[in-house]
This record gives sequence, C-alpha cells and structure tokens, in this order.
Amino acid sequence: MNPGNPYVEHGGRALARVLSLLDRDPTSPTFGCLDRAFWHYKTLVEFPSLSYQEAALGLATAARTPFAGNPCHGKETAVHWARGAVRFWARRLGRDGSADEWYAHEHSFVATAFTAYAAAAATLLLGDLVPAPEKGEVGKALERAGAWLIRHENPLVGNQTCGAAAALAAIARVTGLARYETAAKSKLVRAIAVFDDEGWFREYGGADLGYLSVAITYLARYELLVPGSGLAEPLARAVRFAGHLLHPDGTAGDPTGSRNTQYLLPHGLEILASRGSREAAAILDRHLDAVAGGRALSPDGVDDRYLSFFFASNWLAALADWRPREREEFDFPPAHFVRAGLLSAAGTNYRAVLSLARQGALAVYSTSDDPRRVFAHFGYRARSADGRWAASQGPAEPGGEVRDEGGERVARVQTRFLAVDSSRPLERLILPFKLYTATLARDDRVAGRVGRWLKERKILGRAPWPLLLSRTVRFAPEAVRVEDELRVERGAGPVELLAEGQASSLHVPSSRFFRPDELDGLPPLPAGAAQELARSRRLRLEYVVRFGENGPRVEARILSP
Repeated sequence: MNPGNPYVEHGGRALARVLSLLDRDPTSPTFGCLDRAFWHYKTLVEFPSLSYQEAALGLATAARTPFAGNPCHGKETAVHWARGAVRFWARRLGRDGSADEWYAHEHSFVATAFTAYAAAAATLLLGDLVPAPEKGEVGKALERAGAWLIRHENPLVGNQTCGAAAALAAIARVTGLARYETAAKSKLVRAIAVFDDEGWFREYGGADLGYLSVAITYLARYELLVPGSGLAEPLARAVRFAGHLLHPDGTAGDPTGSRNTQYLLPHGLEILASRGSREAAAILDRHLDAVAGGRALSPDGVDDRYLSFFFASNWLAALADWRPREREEFDFPPAHFVRAGLLSAAGTNYRAVLSLARQGALAVYSTSDDPRRVFAHFGYRARSADGRWAASQGPAEPGGEVRDEGGERVARVQTRFLAVDSSRPLERLILPFKLYTATLARDDRVAGRVGRWLKERKILGRAPWPLLLSRTVRFAPEAVRVEDELRVERGAGPVELLAEGQASSLHVPSSRFFRPDELDGLPPLPAGAAQELARSRRLRLEYVVRFGENGPRVEARILSP
C-alpha cells in the first residue's frame, strides 16, 4: 500500500475534494461533470467549464492505484465515475473540437490541450474496463480535439504547447491513427523552438518556475508515450534551471517569476527521478519536506478550479509513479541566467533570487539549519490623488545589468511604474458580453482574435506612469544591500507610495494562493518615506540584510538626496 509514499496524505485529500465536485448520479443529465457550480448550484454559470474535467485522470488513477485511505481502488462504481467524467468531456466538447474554460464558446487552447490529454490518458489507464462503444465515442471526440489542436497554436505560453504535444501523442495511442503521432512530433518541435538553452520556456515573455513544472510534466509524459524523442537534454536543462530557483526552505516561486506562481507540480519530476535523475530527486525531496512542514503550496491550498485543472491529477499521478529511493542532496550553485533576467546569488549564510526581468523583484533566504525567507521586496505601489494605482512590478521584459565590483555581485535595473488594472468589466458589460458569446464567438476565428486581445490586454497591457524606479542590489558575503531611487517626473500630480506586498500586480489565474511566508519578510516603508517623496518628488531608500552570529537582521532607512 505504498508505505513511505510522500504523496498519499495530500493526494488522498485532493481525491476526496474531487469526488465531492463530481456529479455521481448516473441518472443525471450531467453525470460525470466536475464543475459543481454548473451541475449542482445551477444558477451561477450557464455552461460547464471543461477545464474541471482534467480531474477525470485523477479519478482513473485512484480507481487503478492502491494506497492507504483510497476508497476508490478496485471499486466498480469508482471506475464508472471516472468513465462518466471522460464521457461528459467528450459530449460537451465543441463541435469544432475545442473546449471552453472561462466563458461559453471561448475555444480555449490550454483547456483543449490539457483536458484532451487527461481524457486520452484516463482511457488508456482504464483499458478494457471501458466498453468498446464508449471507447469509440470518446475516440471520436479525441479525434476532433486533436484536429483542432493541429490547427491552433499559443506561441506566448510554452507549457501549453508542451501539453498539446503530449495530448496529440496520447490521442494517437487511443485512436491508433498515425496522423496524430505525426502531429504530436510537429507540435513537439514547436515547443522546443521556444525553449531557451538556459532551461526555461517563455511564459508571457519570461521564465516562471510553476509553469516550468507544468512543461516538465508534459514533456516527461510525452517521452513515456513516445520513447526516444530526444527530450533527455532539454529535460535535464529544465530540471537544473528549476533547481537553481527552488528556495532553500523548499518553497517554489513568487513574483520573481514571469507569472507569479507559487507552486511546483511534481509528476514530471517524479518520472525523471524514477529514471535516475539526481537533480529531480533532490528538488522533490526538498520541496516535499516544505509541503509536509506546511511551508509550500499543496493541493490543500488551491481553489476547486485549479485543484481539478492542475493539482489533483498531477499529485495522484506522482503518487502512482513514486518509487522508494534514497534521499538526494544536490548542489545548485549560484548562477546568472542572462536571457531569463534571473540571478541566483549566495553569501556565507544566504541564498537569494533577483529578477531583473521583473523590475528588481528580490527574495532572500537564510541557509541556516532552519532555512526561511528573511527578506523580500517586490517593488512599490503608488496611488494618485484621484485613487488610481500603479506598480513598479510589471510583465517580464529584458533589461538590467549584473557586474562584479570589489568582491560584490552588483545588479542594477531601471523601470517605469505601470498602471494596475483592477477593473471588473463584466459588472458593466455583462449583457453585451453574453450577446457576443451567444453569436460571434461561435466562429472560431473571431473567438481566437478576441481571446488573444483579452489576454494581452489583461496580462500585458499596462499604461505607463510618470514615476521611475532605479534599483541597485549588492550581494556581499555577509550582507545584501538594496538601494532604491524613486523619482516623480516633472508635470505629474502628487502620488502616495506604498511597499509592494506578496500579491501580484499581474492578472494570473493560477496565482495568489496563500503561502505562510507572506506573513514574514516583507518590509514596510521607512518612517517618513512617503512624505519625503511627496515633498521633494525624489526619494532614496536603503535596505540592508545582515547575516551575523545572532542571525539575520534587516535595516531600512532614507538616504539623503
């Protein structure tokens, strides 16, 4: 029953939540639906988000995998529920083969790719337990989804292309049709084309550890489906990159990543660890320690949507593929990833991650016997007299420099504040938007253009503000020193300054989940700083993190102009 398996506790709780999300009534017209807001509450949404159906793979895994506390293993009813979840996906898939995630007739690339993989993988896992007529029905839906994926791309987001390649490979395995195997190879070429040799995929312009773990998962799954695909070297590079960015306390991600994610999905790393990757095993050992200690994000800490869409199936698959091994320790030395705009720095008693691409976002961790985050500064927010907000932290973009000066590693970056979009347009435009989804959005080409426009506007579209930040960070053996200069441009009105917290200023659906270190290590502005900026229109600040015999100490002060 998998004694010692580190995924059992959280995987079991994730399974319990998924079972409650599932419509388990075989007489119900929505039998197999995992979007509880649609099938149970009935008044909240008018369509089922098919992204929830990715959890069908988790249900199939539970039905086939024995582990302590698993009520589903070997139960005919559990198999019937898993089949129902796959069949609901097949029947609600669009006529053109696309899946909707956020609104009706969205034609979502990521939802189509990830749920098609889940439906195909669940069908393969259940094998002969799926009756032939049902397998034929699902196969036809998979063919439609595969044909749609062949015609579409999302070049802005590398993990989704990896998912599409794995989906097409799984579809080829279910249907036996060679054209999907050929398409999978073509999609894989496109995925590797946006892979940087430093070890990362572009995620809206930059590198992000959480989404890299998604990409690693789908590439490792692809290699299982199509052995000998030439993925060993890209996967090794991606794992090493992830190891450099995993924090000393085992937590993953923060606003230093391009998408602000705070999670690490384990299945791809577990596949690689089982094949002898010491780096993957070391990352998992440290991260799972953090999960067990309540420091890192687990399935317990995410909402129902991302439990179904990302976490449940991934953790249950990792549970199923886990094999006992010796604990691994692997040293990921400090490194500067120039094209990613990320610097992993170290001193005698600390490790730090600085993102030049994310306008100087910084996190510093002690490396004592009890490693923890001791300082983080992700920038500033400012408010105008009329209540509008702006942030120094924006989308990932190239810039900044790193040099060695007098025994210190010194990084410099300059940025302009960008407006924060806190609007909720559907409060005003719900009727026109519903009219659009019921009419024009039925056309795949129109929906694709509108979808790209919406994402670029919400994620990348930010109006510039007349407030500038210059940041210099000095990494010395015993200290980290941050020097900031803020300057209001001539002609601009008065602004109120606040320190940036953990919350992202970007719109990223799979972010903003709570992690305990949000409560620590985020310094307030020094007393009088906001007033000094309002008075002189220029402000210089210094933060120093010192590491001595009595542990880390943080100092903050206003510097003279």
